[in-house]
Amino acid sequence: MESMKQATEEAVGENNNDRDLLAAFDGSWQKKGHTSLNGIVNCTNIDNGKILDIAIMSKHCRCPNKTKNDHLQDCQANYSGSSGGMEVAGVVKLFQRSETCSKVRYVHYLGDGDSKEYKIVKELKPYGENVSVTKLECIGHVEKRMGTVLDFGG
Repeated sequence: MESMKQATEEAVGENNNDRDLLAAFDGSWQKKGHTSLNGIVNCTNIDNGKILDIAIMSKHCRCPNKTKNDHLQDCQANYSGSSGGMEVAGVVKLFQRSETCSKVRYVHYLGDGDSKEYKIVKELKPYGENVSVTKLECIGHVEKRMGTVLDFGG
């Protein structure tokens, strides 16, 4: 946690002390496909490549009485729903706590070219009506999408 706080302050310093940052968001899962019980979503500063925050997502519950409302206080499960929705929930969590935990706003969003997260974040308006979050396109994802559409007859 301390290293992420330090990375955030470095990013702010490199951004002329402006706390509105450019950030990339991506998820990774314990298992391939949409069957994983655990995942992690990270927020990386685009300028320095350092991790600013992470959200660990889990559907795994070890509580002895696993009814919907009978979880232990320290239950590890913090997500219910499809495994594919974990990344969206993690990104939303990172945006929602950015101002209170890190005193920053992620106003420029870089995500997967096919990311559903941006649409949800844009609708959520995590920083109020007057602060918009803009999406940046990753050239690697643009090339990947274009490569699957274009056939050069080779």
